[in-house]
Amino acid sequence: MEDDVCRALDELRSASEPGLLRYAYLLCGNIDDAQDLVQEAFLSLAKRGSSLSAVEHLDRYAMRAIHNHYVTQYRRAEMMRRLVPRLQHPDREAQQQDNQEAIASRDQLWRALRRLKPNQRCALVLRYYLDWTDAAIADVLVCSPSTARSHLARGLAEMRTHWDFDSHAPSTQTMGKKDTNREPRI
Repeated sequence: MEDDVCRALDELRSASEPGLLRYAYLLCGNIDDAQDLVQEAFLSLAKRGSSLSAVEHLDRYAMRAIHNHYVTQYRRAEMMRRLVPRLQHPDREAQQQDNQEAIASRDQLWRALRRLKPNQRCALVLRYYLDWTDAAIADVLVCSPSTARSHLARGLAEMRTHWDFDSHAPSTQTMGKKDTNREPRI
């Protein structure tokens, strides 16, 4: 039975690890943290042992494990941010001088994404990066499809208050209304 579990995890790793790593990177915005999230997900899958054979979509289950570890990590980081003031990196200013517009634009987008609640961020990444359906997003977030759509709508609304999708720049004003004619470019 252990051989079946090892074989299933090896198959998942070889088939899905690059996609899982990209998904984790889009959640946390850091390649090192993304690799840690994927490793934690594989460890939690391995701990399940023989009960993994009952899991129908192992790749979605791995996505759910990454999501759960990300939420846990996010909560811990949020607690630390409250306890310890955030320090600026000294070389951050040097990086911005190279290509100031592109870096500032990307930085503002990441800040806008980081303002989102973890479920909203996960839903947006799954929809606009992986092009998943509401039902598939709901499977990963362990909620109903209507709740997944709610996370998407609220996440987009929050993003619109901090990011102007048309100009790829930070919003100069709060855009409280939903604009259904505009396609988000995430």
